[in-house]
Amino acid sequence: MHSVKRYYDHILLVMGNHELHLINEFEKKLYGDSMTRLKPMKEKAERIVGVTCLDGSVVDINGIKYEGAGMWHDFSYGTSLGYSKSFLYDLWLKNMKKSDSDLIFPRFTRDIVEDFFKAEL
Repeated sequence: MHSVKRYYDHILLVMGNHELHLINEFEKKLYGDSMTRLKPMKEKAERIVGVTCLDGSVVDINGIKYEGAGMWHDFSYGTSLGYSKSFLYDLWLKNMKKSDSDLIFPRFTRDIVEDFFKAEL
């Protein structure tokens, strides 16, 4: 991050699915679950002056507002098209990469997905 910071005054980060991966037993023991892993990553990045993690938040840089959030979604777009949350969840789970479902803990269930959108880091 410091090497990129040499070229830019501001760096905006948005966490994605790979930041949730716990790739070995050490990480599983250290963090316990994938959401717990995000907080220290965010804190470490934001200790660098000019680095901001966008997590459902807004930052104003020189009069321009930037908004960002992780790649997960709450299915609201699909429900606005008439699909049920249950159908959309099943479709999402079926199409989620195998590596994601094997590396994100706890394993996703309907309740965990819904709780994910209510949680704050």
